[in-house]
Amino acid sequence: MVALGGLHIIGTERHESRRIDNQLRGRAGRQGDPGQSRFFLALDDELLRRFAADRVSKVMEMVGMEEDMPLESGMVSRLIEQAQTKVEGYNFDIRKNVVDYDDVIAKQREVIYADRRAVLERADMHERVLDMIRAEVNKLVDACIPGNMVTEEEQLEKLLTLMEAWVHVPEDVLPENIHAIRREDLRHKLLDLTIEHYEERGEKLDESAEQNPGLGIPTIRDVERSYTLQIVDRLWMDHIDALDVMRASIHFRSIGQRDPLVEFKNEAFRMFEELKAAIQYHIVNELLKFLRGDITIRVQQPAPQRKAPRKLRTNADDLARTIGQAKSDADDRPVAGTSRRNGAAAGQRGQNGHGRAPVGAQTARASAPMRIGRNDPCPCGSGKKYKKCHGA
Repeated sequence: MVALGGLHIIGTERHESRRIDNQLRGRAGRQGDPGQSRFFLALDDELLRRFAADRVSKVMEMVGMEEDMPLESGMVSRLIEQAQTKVEGYNFDIRKNVVDYDDVIAKQREVIYADRRAVLERADMHERVLDMIRAEVNKLVDACIPGNMVTEEEQLEKLLTLMEAWVHVPEDVLPENIHAIRREDLRHKLLDLTIEHYEERGEKLDESAEQNPGLGIPTIRDVERSYTLQIVDRLWMDHIDALDVMRASIHFRSIGQRDPLVEFKNEAFRMFEELKAAIQYHIVNELLKFLRGDITIRVQQPAPQRKAPRKLRTNADDLARTIGQAKSDADDRPVAGTSRRNGAAAGQRGQNGHGRAPVGAQTARASAPMRIGRNDPCPCGSGKKYKKCHGA
């Protein structure tokens, strides 16, 4: 190859990226070997048609060149490089835009995965769960009683109805005059009641686990980690799907002279705040409902193995006898009797010294099998015709 002058590269078009063209040129001279490269382009190529075809056509008209005349000029090469620079900048903006959108999701993913990693590494979630319970109780009190005092009876009824789903509220928590109840006092009573109920039920669950180590009863820490992991995974997958749907349609915000990327960041932040609030609510709701009633332990005994009956009869012998694969019992008995007579005749033949067997000693023949018609019922007992069952 070196003796012939090296490798000559012929390119039929120019790529949108200058890096690809340089790689193709680099094949002509590897490690100092001689070589050449030459590219042939037409004005109807996609690169020239999109960016530089009009200018090149005008130049050819000004010079007075014909259409089939090859054009070799440094100005044309510069125009092609400028077109490639524009395409590279356009592609870079697309990649940068994709990265900017992915960065928003990546930051949220770091927060969620940190929580999941803490659960998987068996971190103690108890104090965090208690903080979640306090936050949810505070939300209920603030939502049901907006003022400092209870002004309407419906406010108190709504609050107690919501709290009853988590913990039983005794009557001594509320005074006789409901209009004299201050919101902060009621808040502290409900917080203490909920925390005490949760701690008490959790201690009972731990005692049951210690007293029955072979039953696999989880402790309250195991239950907290299990519920947290399940709820985070389920809500995070729904959140990712919602972000994909919003990202596919966020570009319509540009019609209202708004930057789609900025709008996506704002909407993603709002949705992430809703996600964290939903995770906190579902964890508290599931745990308190789990510990609300009596915890019953059910031990599943293995199902006993069913034994086959000892006297199990099938119609396999009858079926085989009918189709001629076996002999009937009636046929077997004469054969056995004949064998005994043949043995006696053999003894007499040995005593008489004659090689001829007695006249009465003949071998019994098996009776021919019973022939079944194609339209007769099948002997297997299926109720079908023989031609549609075993005679098929």
